[in-house]
Amino acid sequence: LAHYSERYTDVINWYDEFAARTTSNSVLQPLTLALKAGALFRTGQQKEAAYLFSKVFAASTAKRISNYLGFNWSVDRKATKNDYLDKCKDDKERAAMLALFALSSSDNSLPDMKEIFRLNPASEELEVLVVREINKLEEKYFTPAMLKVPGGKPFYFTWEDESKDSVMRESEKEVKELSSFLDNVGQSKKVSNPGLFENAAAYAAYMTRDYTTAKKYLADAEKMPLTQKVKDQWALTNLLVTINEKDKIDAAFEEQLLPSLQWIAEKVKAEKAVTLNYWQVQQWRSIYRNLMSEILAKRYHEQGDLAKEALCIGNADHMMKGQQNYYGSVNGIDFLRNNLMSKDVEKLYSLLTTNQPSKFESYLFAYNSVTKKEVVDFAGTSYVREYDFAKAIDWFKKSADKKAIVKNPFIDVLYDVEEQLADEKKFSTTKLAFAQEMLKLEQQAKLPATAAKSFYKMALGMYNITYYGHTWEMVQYYRSGSDGYYVPENGTGFQKEYYGAFKAKEYFEKAMDAGTDKNFKARCLFMMAKCAQKQVHQPQYSEYKTNWDKYDEDQKAYWAKFKANTYFPQFVKEYGNTAFYKEAFSSCSYLRDFVKKK
Repeated sequence: LAHYSERYTDVINWYDEFAARTTSNSVLQPLTLALKAGALFRTGQQKEAAYLFSKVFAASTAKRISNYLGFNWSVDRKATKNDYLDKCKDDKERAAMLALFALSSSDNSLPDMKEIFRLNPASEELEVLVVREINKLEEKYFTPAMLKVPGGKPFYFTWEDESKDSVMRESEKEVKELSSFLDNVGQSKKVSNPGLFENAAAYAAYMTRDYTTAKKYLADAEKMPLTQKVKDQWALTNLLVTINEKDKIDAAFEEQLLPSLQWIAEKVKAEKAVTLNYWQVQQWRSIYRNLMSEILAKRYHEQGDLAKEALCIGNADHMMKGQQNYYGSVNGIDFLRNNLMSKDVEKLYSLLTTNQPSKFESYLFAYNSVTKKEVVDFAGTSYVREYDFAKAIDWFKKSADKKAIVKNPFIDVLYDVEEQLADEKKFSTTKLAFAQEMLKLEQQAKLPATAAKSFYKMALGMYNITYYGHTWEMVQYYRSGSDGYYVPENGTGFQKEYYGAFKAKEYFEKAMDAGTDKNFKARCLFMMAKCAQKQVHQPQYSEYKTNWDKYDEDQKAYWAKFKANTYFPQFVKEYGNTAFYKEAFSSCSYLRDFVKKK
């Protein structure tokens, strides 16, 4: 009562006179000592307050969070640790205070952990610090290292700056040093839970891909007494090492792997959700998800098996279905649509329809967001992307997806327009109808009498299914408003066409070569100019890290090149007296700027 009445001198005096003399183990002793620490803090005696808060934190679990916060408030971060450690009476107290410093640090705490172990190997805080240090290095080192490995589907977003690689290099040294230290602790026979340290050493070695050392530490840990939690962590670490050290994931290994996946799935079923900051957290569910979507999926990607990679991501989707903090319930389907070419889709369909799937394959099929229906629905689209219209038609006829496209894929406009036009309110077509018309045009283009118009209409169809086109929905399921005017460096063949309009330009040129009417040829050349403009690479933020001056410089150069279309000189010189030239001049501001030398 005196403390909360702000009678801090009374608190200090009464503790020293009465509570300090008690010898019982009552919880009142640490509670009253914490009140004295708070009173010291309030009266400007921060170092003494920090010392007492650290003593209370180590002495009792009562109000431990409060005492931790009290310690942090009492520490002046401009002072050195030794200014506070000098208050401690013995090694045990120094170890306890160092642990509190480490618990609040986001930096490398390994030096503090080494000192705590030297001062008091029995420190219970040391176990917490081990797990915490692993977590920090997962964030600083392992996550960015995993992102460098192609394939899979991360379920989180990260921001990387130009210091990332140097931070990773330094962090890798920390991971290796931590692994060695943890092994020494585990082998020391000075800690009550040696299996935790030895297993953590193995996991740290795994993070740096030192599988030989990881296996050695795991073998040592297996011989130690392990709690159930550490047994589970041992099994997970062993599974990760086994998957990653395997040269190839084959049918025999998949059969060995299945019981481990089923074991984790059973853990998920038995796990009770923990509410943390309004979220329902289920650790085993996240473990399963990450194992499938970022470990196993990446191994299949490495082998070029995109079909199994998609199924792994879809299996992770299924496990996370219905979770309040899971926004990626169609990650597997998105992966299917954005990464698989038609040959991969055929392989996936063949896998899903096999008469004798393995037990592992049957397990993947049974618990997956990527189903046979989704694959069939997408297969036709994948062939349209590759301009194989005959095969696209076959697949569209099998598909249950008959969604109407309410815009004309052969519209002929001089400006890019994505939204539905006023005269299309009653218009409707399908992907199947589009593929059938394109196939018919292919045949008509072989005849001299109809070649020019057929090539031109095909080119319109090809242009309108690009990112800039009127009916991008023919080949895509989502369109961002911030893409375009660059071709992804590692994009698929489809993505290069979608953003670069290369095939459309080729067919407009075929039409121009086949045509005889000068006005028609002018139109073809102008459409070629539209396609060529899309192939001028626009600088991307991601290419410059934080060098924004260089970005601004290159952006100015880009605009100059973007406006100086490679086909405008020919268009003006050869077709400047056509009726179409006048139409294009009144429609296209880029052409007007070029002519007026702006």
